[in-house]
Amino acid sequence: MKMRRLFFIVILIISLSFISFAQTSTGIKIDKNTLIYLFGNFIEINKKQKMYNIEKIEYQTTRCFGTCPQFNIVIEKSKNATFNAQHHNRKDKNEKEIKGKYKTIIKDEDFDLIVNALNGIDFPNLKDKYTTGHRDTQACFLTITYNEGKVKKIKDYGLSGTLELKNFYNLMFELRFNQKWEKEKK
Repeated sequence: MKMRRLFFIVILIISLSFISFAQTSTGIKIDKNTLIYLFGNFIEINKKQKMYNIEKIEYQTTRCFGTCPQFNIVIEKSKNATFNAQHHNRKDKNEKEIKGKYKTIIKDEDFDLIVNALNGIDFPNLKDKYTTGHRDTQACFLTITYNEGKVKKIKDYGLSGTLELKNFYNLMFELRFNQKWEKEKK
């Protein structure tokens, strides 16, 4: 029942349009945009989406003074991935902490979602650095290798980048628990 309801909500949202008005010297300008529900949030459809040939994604988080999970995930174009769980990696607070190095082949639908999310936010044109105004928070580092060796690096102190970047970070956090990771032998 929940899946059917979610499906109808997504269909409704895809067809949902909103109009914004802006006063200009020649009158009122009307912009019509379409929103979709993706990654648990409403986001604007990027109608001029560029498709980059993503070769490698590296995502790393740092510790904080609390229980922020510290980990890194590397995903290759081949869908081979590694996950290094360092500190505070739990699905929820009642579960045992996961530590160590793991590997997997990312599920096709998850890989497509990740690549499409990056292409949808036009990552090469994002800032190289984002920061929040408060201290003692988690940071992350995102490195994307694309289009025959070009590299985009983003440092985000406080995971405070754009809404689309935050949604991408959530995908990386979820990836720790929605794949069949196999512990690497020492």
